[in-house]
Amino acid sequence: MQATDSFTQHYYEHLEGEYECPDRIVMSGFFRFGHRAAGFRLWWRSLYGSDEKLNNNHLMRISGHFSRRLRAAMKQRGVEVRYLTNDDRAHEIAEAHIPSDPDFRGVFLVTIKRSPGRVFDVELTSDGRIRNIKWKEPLPYINHYSFHIIDPEWGHVTFKICGQPPFATQIIFNGHEYIERQARKQGLVFTKDGNSPTPRPWPRLQRPCAHRVLKGNSSRSAIVGFIRPACALP
Repeated sequence: MQATDSFTQHYYEHLEGEYECPDRIVMSGFFRFGHRAAGFRLWWRSLYGSDEKLNNNHLMRISGHFSRRLRAAMKQRGVEVRYLTNDDRAHEIAEAHIPSDPDFRGVFLVTIKRSPGRVFDVELTSDGRIRNIKWKEPLPYINHYSFHIIDPEWGHVTFKICGQPPFATQIIFNGHEYIERQARKQGLVFTKDGNSPTPRPWPRLQRPCAHRVLKGNSSRSAIVGFIRPACALP
């Protein structure tokens, strides 16, 4: 281990190793074509054949259909769907629901929480024609659906999507869980205090694994390899 700053140099004799890893990796995704008014209108036409029914009522119906189909699909698969309040911490609730089976893979919980989101406001003329399509201001509170997933490489991953067009998404990874799983693959003892690891394995493991999380083609390939099947969830 090399002391690279004054703080590390001051406490160098008390340090056993170093730990370099992001706590959270958040990837935001959006349907670029559908985030512009003209593109959104073309997307609607390709979906329904015309923009005759492109109005705020039908946009809200899409959100309702999304919610009902999701809850039906999760019920069929035995996955709990839980509504959260503004005071609830989704990640802590999800941690309490993580399956005890070490070989479990897939979705184990879906949480629904209302938060501000970007949705379109379709303004109509008196005879029902579209006058303008613009973002609603201020941002309305709408349902966001979080799929809590156990992935063999990354551990607990959250796939979050807005239930209303244009369906903005986020994928949230935990860098500590990634390193934990890589440590166990190498047969190293890994202990944590809450979400914070204790330092024993780091001289042998931390640097190459953390670098893979922080940068490099291998990290991007691993993330893309997860996103593709995750996006196919019902």
